Amino acid sequence: MSTPLLVALIAHRTERNQCKLLIGLIAIGRNEKGGHEGRP
Repeated sequence: MSTPLLVALIAHRTERNQCKLLIGLIAIGRNEKGGHEGRP
């Protein structure tokens, strides 16, 4: 009975982690682009 709940919990956690990772990558990409554009 607890297995579906556990699977749902793990799926929810990984989903949140992927969102954080994606946001982090986007932020890093923007910072790198900004740095390259700012330098001559």
